[in-house]
Amino acid sequence: MKESGKYSYNTGSVPTFHDADYTVFACTLAISAFIGIFYAIKDRKKQTTDEYLLAGRSMHPIPVAMSLLSSFIPAITILGTPAEVYVYSTMYWWISVAMVITALGAGQIFIPIFYKLGITSVFQVFSTSKLQLGLKEPFHVLVN
Repeated sequence: MKESGKYSYNTGSVPTFHDADYTVFACTLAISAFIGIFYAIKDRKKQTTDEYLLAGRSMHPIPVAMSLLSSFIPAITILGTPAEVYVYSTMYWWISVAMVITALGAGQIFIPIFYKLGITSVFQVFSTSKLQLGLKEPFHVLVN
């Protein structure tokens, strides 16, 4: 029995977008573009990188956490995880345990230090004047 509209390994037929699919896709792109244009116009007078990258350090922790999560877990991980679980079974869950331990460690050790220093990246640690470690010049050049 052949069902129309579904992929078939025998025939190689692939379903395509229909009107509703195109509408949802177009609305998603339009809403994303609208948000970007709105904030570009609203915040056009903000010129510092601190205001641009960190929203002036005035955002609620929830959107910041969601942004970090979305940049921490790339799309390839989300797409590849089911295959990894299929191949390696439940052993893949140990990666989740390690990721939770790492995230908690970073949240308790590194994030407070970065916040107190007023920096946003580990690459700024050695280039900031707030942190003087007394390192020799070759090491300073190596890490920068």
